[in-house]
Amino acid sequence: MYTASSNSSGSRREGAVDNLIGDHLIEVPQQPDLSPEICIKDSKSLQAFLRLSRYAVDDNMTTILNSVLNHREMNKNSVFRFGSGSSDGSPCDEFLKTLVYPEWKKRSQVIQYCRDVVANVNPKDSIENSQFAKLSQEEKNEMMRIDPYTYKNLEREYMNKHRKILELQQYYRNEEEVEKIVTDKSANIITQLCKFKDGEVKTFFSDFKSKNK
Repeated sequence: MYTASSNSSGSRREGAVDNLIGDHLIEVPQQPDLSPEICIKDSKSLQAFLRLSRYAVDDNMTTILNSVLNHREMNKNSVFRFGSGSSDGSPCDEFLKTLVYPEWKKRSQVIQYCRDVVANVNPKDSIENSQFAKLSQEEKNEMMRIDPYTYKNLEREYMNKHRKILELQQYYRNEEEVEKIVTDKSANIITQLCKFKDGEVKTFFSDFKSKNK
């Protein structure tokens, strides 16, 4: 299904995975290891993963799928099987199971995991447990007099922590909406080119997720 390959030019991204689809070598990003810390403190790596995965698969869906269909016409021994519209042996069935559905599944897992993580972080608890919040007013006055730079840094951290949690909660809600828009658009393209019935692509995806937990 997926096989890692090297690139002598050195331009290949570390952790990326290559998949030969039709006439295209598709490079998909490796899903980052999930942890609460990566959702909150290193969200940029998750943003990069989502962006690169969507670019590799969904942004080029028409081009890739046309290549798969044309490749199959030229190579009857291709692993990609095209016939009439049913889930087994259907047009593009192997294409979906090999490339599209695994990427959709990884992205949905990442988004849902981080949504759950940040939803369970109470901004009020977060700032009350900060170093600045634990200082008494007398200690704050003393620090302001002796070390105003440290005081300002702690105060800034205190204010930013609450805002960051709220922003992350909104960010992952937005990503869930973006993911639906992206996959719905791809599903429409697949439906048209592979002659599936309306709604089948997403139904098959739900089945794929339930069988590949």
